[in-house]
Amino acid sequence: MGALALWAVWLRVGQYGLTPARVAALTGAAITLAYGLAFALAVLRGLGWMARIRRANIALALALVALAALWLTPVLDAERLSVRSQIARFEAGKTPADALDLWALAHDWGRAGTRALKALRAPGHPRAAALAPALARLDAAPSRYAYHAEDHDAAAAKAVADATTYDDLRVLLPVVPKGASLPAHLEGTETAAGSIRLQNVANGCARRTPAGAPACVAIVGNFSLKPGQEEVLFLYWTGSHIATEALSETPFMRDLTNGTKLQMTDPGVLDAIQAGNFTLAPLPVQVLTVDDIAIGLLP
Repeated sequence: MGALALWAVWLRVGQYGLTPARVAALTGAAITLAYGLAFALAVLRGLGWMARIRRANIALALALVALAALWLTPVLDAERLSVRSQIARFEAGKTPADALDLWALAHDWGRAGTRALKALRAPGHPRAAALAPALARLDAAPSRYAYHAEDHDAAAAKAVADATTYDDLRVLLPVVPKGASLPAHLEGTETAAGSIRLQNVANGCARRTPAGAPACVAIVGNFSLKPGQEEVLFLYWTGSHIATEALSETPFMRDLTNGTKLQMTDPGVLDAIQAGNFTLAPLPVQVLTVDDIAIGLLP
């Protein structure tokens, strides 16, 4: 498992470079691998394996102390290593200017990040022209969210900023199935909690799917346990996963094959839904019905 974890993190580093979180993940995976190898070798050598494991524990504990000390030095300074990795990728053309996380350099990665950002701002930098829009965005952004929100389409971002009511949001939202439309009034939108939920959906609409569509969708259907009553289920991309919102019910996503909570991390799912590549069907479960009361278990 340690080798698999180390390999997985290393692949990620190869794709996107180091970040402090990835430096920590690499370190943790290496420690796990070291313990696994030490214990495996102790057992495979036969008799006396318990004594060998005790000696291995002492040696590994001392190694961890040394590693912790190195973590506080430039040798394993996660911020310095991350800055060097990201800047090297940028200068090699592996990372485009608009994908370089200038906010992290300015606010999260300490003095190493500040020094790197100062160098990027230098007028003589060979990629100064490409960096200019991103640097201007950084200077204007009051928060991390505002900075990354500028990655969205400008017109969509403005529409989201202006979307303060349900009526505003109805203009932004793609609606499925084909021919369905959002009701003129949706119960729950006037409450404070409803407004927060709508803003979450609007923020998702400002993002883009891989196909370039708004990263949100409203699905109209009978999702409740009340026959004939249509509900509106909102799906939207948060930047890391697809989230759900509903105004009158608490939505859930489950893997019906095993009943576990499901988290969708591919924004392309929203493209598939908007293209109509889905089905709406009753939940395939049995319920006990007696005197018009249905008793059962939701997965």
